[in-house]
Amino acid sequence: MIGRLSRHSVCAAAAIVGVDAPPCFGQGYTVGGARPSQVQKVKLHAELAVANDRHVASLPKLGFAFPARPELEIGIDAQVRHIDDRSAERITGFGDVELKAKYLIADAANNRLGIDASAELKISLPIGDARRGLGEGQPAIKLPITFSRKQGAWEFGGLLGGQLVYRRDKAMLVAGALGTRELGGKVKVGAEIATEMRARDPARQETMANFGVRY
Repeated sequence: MIGRLSRHSVCAAAAIVGVDAPPCFGQGYTVGGARPSQVQKVKLHAELAVANDRHVASLPKLGFAFPARPELEIGIDAQVRHIDDRSAERITGFGDVELKAKYLIADAANNRLGIDASAELKISLPIGDARRGLGEGQPAIKLPITFSRKQGAWEFGGLLGGQLVYRRDKAMLVAGALGTRELGGKVKVGAEIATEMRARDPARQETMANFGVRY
């Protein structure tokens, strides 16, 4: 979702527009919604990642998703990235494109814990110019499992998963926890903490704090 720039980075994500979107986690977070959408969605996001003297913005980030079946959502995300490094010239260009599928594996209405859970497959296509820092330069696969539980106006979620970049020694483990609260109408605020670590070297870890507003 947001570019990982350093061992400890602080990121902000703001969902600008959501068309015909039911209540769910904003997709600027590492931890996404645990239920597949039941309606078609068009989403426009702005994302900013800050680490040291390097800023990476995704503006705009456009997403489209639709329900292929009640338990299955298919989607695609595309973005324009802007990299501002004080030691180099500002870079702007298309980032990688992500194809996504989300399948419901547990329904809160059918279990005592009241937990929704979904398994996802995300395939990143290397559209962005890796030499300029706009993309990975190789296809990447993500396999997260996301779960959530609602309690009144609050919703709490978590994610466990892995990521593999083809032809690179870049197998990653990902985990995150997210809390969101509805403020009335379609306004929802949230915050999360997430971490990524190398599968072969867990000491090489990035920890991120993300926050966002959706309306």
